[in-house]
Amino acid sequence: MTNEERLDEALKFLLKHNAGSFIYYLDIENDSNKNSKTIVYNNNEDRLIKHFKNINIEEKYHLPIIYNLIGDEYVKAAWNPTTDQDNGQPPTQIMITYKGISFIDKSNGGYSRKRKKEKSKRNLELAQTWAIVIGTILASFWTIYEFFLKLFCH
Repeated sequence: MTNEERLDEALKFLLKHNAGSFIYYLDIENDSNKNSKTIVYNNNEDRLIKHFKNINIEEKYHLPIIYNLIGDEYVKAAWNPTTDQDNGQPPTQIMITYKGISFIDKSNGGYSRKRKKEKSKRNLELAQTWAIVIGTILASFWTIYEFFLKLFCH
């Protein structure tokens, strides 16, 4: 699965299961005995982490996917009030934004389609560049041919 397909899967899932806010992690529990915090995952079937695991997206991609979607403003995130994003804690809630809904919509196609469009555009620009180069070379040869034709035929 490509990076674009992973991002599209997350957006499609959030679009399908989102109703207001969407819980990514159930909660962050304080362990009073150890003076530390433990992330408790929500085991409901409609949770994004579970979906990632079901479609074999490795755990190392889970948070980078979420942070990428947040950075692109396709997902809005909320952090536990006892922690915050500055401490490097993962968000406790995420929800797809209207921008995210529009981006993953069938007419736009998400990250995968965006990448295909960019690749097609690059290929077209490359073809145009080569056409200009070949045209310039042919025009140069034609000019040289005409020069020598006039020089030796008159």
